[in-house]
Amino acid sequence: MSERQTPERLEPSSDPSRVKKDRAQEWRSDDTKLEYVNQMSTSSSELCVDGPRMNMTNLHFHGLHVSPGAPGDDVLTMMAMPGESLHYTVDIPADQPPGLYWYHTHPHGESYQQDLDGMSGAIVIDGIDRYFPEIKNMKEKILIVRDAELEQVTLHQRS
Repeated sequence: MSERQTPERLEPSSDPSRVKKDRAQEWRSDDTKLEYVNQMSTSSSELCVDGPRMNMTNLHFHGLHVSPGAPGDDVLTMMAMPGESLHYTVDIPADQPPGLYWYHTHPHGESYQQDLDGMSGAIVIDGIDRYFPEIKNMKEKILIVRDAELEQVTLHQRS
């Protein structure tokens, strides 16, 4: 498979209306290059789990069998502060099972709110029709659900 010439650009913003929500990324090449630009504000009045929100961000490619080292799926040392960019090379192996995966932000303490604000999305690895040929011409629809609060249900035992 060929390498992409221009990196896909993902831009998180502290204004949720500016985030490219519910966008499925179709990655067909072995080496997918991404430029991740942090356009969030330098200051925030919001709190996260362990104090004031710093608006730092990075990406995790959930479920993909890729390298955990930089410039791949490195959630420990790759971090972009507001105004900074990260450059990822995600080497998807040829034997990656086809299916629906997802990417999301991963800075501990801040990722929960960022994900709910739309800084996550679907990754489609084509090829499922090799296993189920009857779906080859089926129209694909991807639904991403975020910001859903589930009501806690208390079960009562019968006496």
